[in-house]
Amino acid sequence: MAQKLILPMDNTILTASWQTEAYLNHFDCEHFGIDLVSATDDHEIYSLGDGKVIGVGRDGVLGNTVIMEYSKVVRKGSKKNIDVICRFSHLKSISVRPQQVVKQGRLLGIYGRTSMYPIEPHLHLEIDTDLQNPYSTPTILKSNFLRRAIRGTKMKYLFNPMEVLNIQAGILHTQTFTYTGTPFISDNDREEIPCMPDTPRKVYYATELPPLQSTTPL
Repeated sequence: MAQKLILPMDNTILTASWQTEAYLNHFDCEHFGIDLVSATDDHEIYSLGDGKVIGVGRDGVLGNTVIMEYSKVVRKGSKKNIDVICRFSHLKSISVRPQQVVKQGRLLGIYGRTSMYPIEPHLHLEIDTDLQNPYSTPTILKSNFLRRAIRGTKMKYLFNPMEVLNIQAGILHTQTFTYTGTPFISDNDREEIPCMPDTPRKVYYATELPPLQSTTPL
């Protein structure tokens, strides 16, 4: 059965989009995911859908990371459902174990600032369709948990995570979404994102938020 994925936190602020020229020019590196923070002090992150934990561990570059697999995911603008790998990085703590089957909305951990860089707390989320290489990412050059991916090969599997994320308002989670007014946000991500069925729309826009200070990549 097809499933729609939800945002990984309840009060989501997008601080950096996937693959923007502004990010590349500012940090001198490409951004192969999206960066998210909470508008509140609640830093919990949740499972995007019903899925399985492929692996958990501490990476030397991206910090504590959870790798999830989700099947039959609905993708914006596509009639074909896809199976995806999701990597949640920079976590302060992890609440799941490898091979564990989890339901949508289940707590995965707390986002933080674990990284080789002096970053501010945030969640770095990558999504691709490369089920054979779930630990592979082009974000890193060399590390100990995640593995370097050959950029040209991996790019055919990677895509903007915003293409599969939806807002949910229900018994467990009532979500909101906005983004910062920075050049790191792509025009596509400034559009309204879809809501789950029977979910009242609660989307707030970047004009209400000042840019968040950021001096480090990832």
